[in-house]
Amino acid sequence: MKHVLILFGFVFIQNMYAQTCDSLFVASLKEFDNSNYDASILLVNRCISECAPHEKYYLHQAKCYNSIKNFAATITSLSEAIRINDSCIDAYALRAQIYLDQSHYFKAIENYEKIISLLKNPHVFKDIYHVNLSKAYNNTQQYQKTYDLLFPIYEQMTFNLGANVNLAVSCMQLQKIEEAEQFLNRCVELDPTFTGGLVNMGYLYITLKEYEKAIEYFNKALLVNPREPYALNNRGFAHYCMQNYESALRDINESLSILPDNSYAYKNRGLVYLKTGLVKEACVEFEKAIRIGYTSMYGNEVIDLQNEFCK
Repeated sequence: MKHVLILFGFVFIQNMYAQTCDSLFVASLKEFDNSNYDASILLVNRCISECAPHEKYYLHQAKCYNSIKNFAATITSLSEAIRINDSCIDAYALRAQIYLDQSHYFKAIENYEKIISLLKNPHVFKDIYHVNLSKAYNNTQQYQKTYDLLFPIYEQMTFNLGANVNLAVSCMQLQKIEEAEQFLNRCVELDPTFTGGLVNMGYLYITLKEYEKAIEYFNKALLVNPREPYALNNRGFAHYCMQNYESALRDINESLSILPDNSYAYKNRGLVYLKTGLVKEACVEFEKAIRIGYTSMYGNEVIDLQNEFCK
């Protein structure tokens, strides 16, 4: 009888312990839903310190920190969630999104690839994961990986704008021009006001040296958003290719006033300066492009220009 009472007492305490943890966690969730993030953090911190380890506590803690834009703390919490459960897709997903937003593309790739590997059927299109992974691939010049990821499942994603544009970008870089045009036309069909599709269609025509047609698409994008920096920069480059240097410089300058960390625009402005005899000014632009990160995203073209004109 004594042993039965002891066992009953242990189970009773264990149940109370679990109920306390559940109550704390529910209270933390309610505070979060009411946008009381600091209060939610205090409650979930008690769960972490007083309750049995569980990834849900760290995942919720991460969401709280993310909501107040404490991204370093968010990453730390997510890493703890993954340490407890290395199959926690939600933790990988939030960590990948933060890395993608911060342009840490290789770290984003690592997390999105892990998610794909954890999916029950990796050949089923999951829009946010496949689209963001392909975006990270494109931003690290891994265009074949984008193509290999998306093309085999294209029939599942024909209505997804992001997937179509990412696939089109990879096709342009892989010289699959007809396929690129097909996917960009699909973007325009899905949404004629989607500036990403219009800008990339214009860039496609630049690669085909059909500059006036390229400018038509950049103009369409600028009708949707007059401050679309990529449309302005690429229209400027089209003007440069047509030797309209004054128009080129005006567009590129406006693009940089809106998006001052676009390394491609500094490269383009440097090209305009070269053609107008401003070699020293061009070299300054090339140095800015490299400092911002041109080579990691687009290759060694600017370094080659420096070697030729700036020594």
